[in-house]
Amino acid sequence: MNAFLPLAFMMSLTSAPNDSTACDELMATLSILRWGSFTERWQLVSDGVPHIQDLLDEDEDLDGCSVQALRTLGQILRNESDDRIVARLMDAIELDCDALDGFAVAALSHPSPNVRRRAAAIVTEDTCERPVVPRLLRMWESEPRSWVLSEVALALASEQDTTNIGQFEELAHDDPGVLGDAALEAVGDLAMPRSVQVIERVADSDGPRAALALSYLGRWIDRPDALKALRRLTLSDNPTVAHAAVAWLAPRAPDPPPKDDEGGSQASVKEPVVTGRTSARLLPVLLQFSAENRELSFGSFALRASDRSRSVRCWEVPGYENPDAIRPRLVDGRSVTAHDVFEWKGEIWYLVMSGTFACWVPESVLVQEGTADATSRPPVEFDIPMTELASPGWRLAERSGFAVTFDESDQVVGVRLSAATGDRDQISWVVDLIEGTEGQLQLGLLIWLRENVAWWSGDEEIMARVAALTHSDD
Repeated sequence: MNAFLPLAFMMSLTSAPNDSTACDELMATLSILRWGSFTERWQLVSDGVPHIQDLLDEDEDLDGCSVQALRTLGQILRNESDDRIVARLMDAIELDCDALDGFAVAALSHPSPNVRRRAAAIVTEDTCERPVVPRLLRMWESEPRSWVLSEVALALASEQDTTNIGQFEELAHDDPGVLGDAALEAVGDLAMPRSVQVIERVADSDGPRAALALSYLGRWIDRPDALKALRRLTLSDNPTVAHAAVAWLAPRAPDPPPKDDEGGSQASVKEPVVTGRTSARLLPVLLQFSAENRELSFGSFALRASDRSRSVRCWEVPGYENPDAIRPRLVDGRSVTAHDVFEWKGEIWYLVMSGTFACWVPESVLVQEGTADATSRPPVEFDIPMTELASPGWRLAERSGFAVTFDESDQVVGVRLSAATGDRDQISWVVDLIEGTEGQLQLGLLIWLRENVAWWSGDEEIMARVAALTHSDD
């Protein structure tokens, strides 16, 4: 069977006439997932493989094909050479440690760091019947990537393994990155007697994870040592920490202030002023960083474009941009926050948030926030599918010198449009071009028009034509 045929046609080949069953749909999509092109497979895992979770949940509608389907799914996960597909599939379905003959546990030794990291995350969220601690300990000793080790630390803590508690404590206080974040969470999850001391030390600091440390103490408020730690933190030199500690204590009955070394009250020395309003303001903020709502952060950055452009491509997945779903390019100097990490062909990529888009960018275009200068008036740059280079509209724009290409990839190419000159002939020509063009090129031309239309605000004829264009576009 030709695995590149459309899904609907493949389903018709496997279905009884007029009787497309869940098994038919599942086996047809698994066939595409196993043998299709990268574009077909990526689209499938991004949109969601029909019935795949029902299969893992042992839905009775799939009894007729469950054995074969489970075997096929296991083969796909184990044999797929492109770890972007494997990782996305692992993200899309709810696997436990023992599903698919223990795939997640075996994947702790997978050659891809992206798959190993996700396997450790599955262990963290599940109670494994299979022995996993020896594998995790080997990973902790041999894994060079901090963003993988962060998941290993959390997995070891979920298994209540205290072998590396000393290292976790040091990292929680000293490591400024994602591994330090995970180490603090591991210390908190293990909840050992000395955990309170470590977490109190982190809480009484200017570091970014002080709020998370305070949330652990707040969750343990019924432990006498945690309660005492929170009381001590109300006297912190850091007013933010002091008020946050008070907020965690607010629901409890008032207690006398702590004693100083001579046995006297410290209330006259330093006693935070606390009101119900303060507590109501701080508690929701703290709960956003609570242990039950944790999300490891990979940092904040500024974008740095290449010397040939003033913008950065917004990739759908590391190394691949869907020509049918092109995202706007990101302007040089823009601040972004990284929410995930992926290693592809030896290069680190980050998932960044920018406006309404989440997209992947290579590490090479990121610098520490504050070290990149935003362009005051960037040129209009955008991506178009390579296929649009054959359109009459593109050929006209290129021959006139109005548009040039840069940043070419297999699927898309960057386009830069010339700056506005204020010449009436230029705007009239651009409007004509927009009216005769379609696709991503037309959208880019409309962006140029909207950003430069102020040049001709006094020309009623031009403004009427622009208004007609933008109205029809909306």
